[in-house]
Amino acid sequence: MDKIHNQVGPHLDELAKLDGAVDDFACEMKTKLHRKALEGARGWDDPTFYTKLRIDLNAHADRLIRDEDPQEIDIANLAMMLWFQRERRSSDSATGETDGG
Repeated sequence: MDKIHNQVGPHLDELAKLDGAVDDFACEMKTKLHRKALEGARGWDDPTFYTKLRIDLNAHADRLIRDEDPQEIDIANLAMMLWFQRERRSSDSATGETDGG
């Protein structure tokens, strides 16, 4: 344990800043997701929307590159949705499930 503490100790400030940034960013992600859900948005976890999510992610990334308006939260949320579906597919294939549920 001392060896790990000695490795982490000098980096605690940086790790705390990273944790704070991730926590703040995740809070913004949740706020946006909740707002969209309350507006009626559905389907993020539906496997048939996977390709649409990838297309949407690409479109948001293009707008970010062109500096048209802030897109980071939308990009992160779309990435989370794609990650979730990929993880679920991996889990389903490992357990032999094919219906995604």
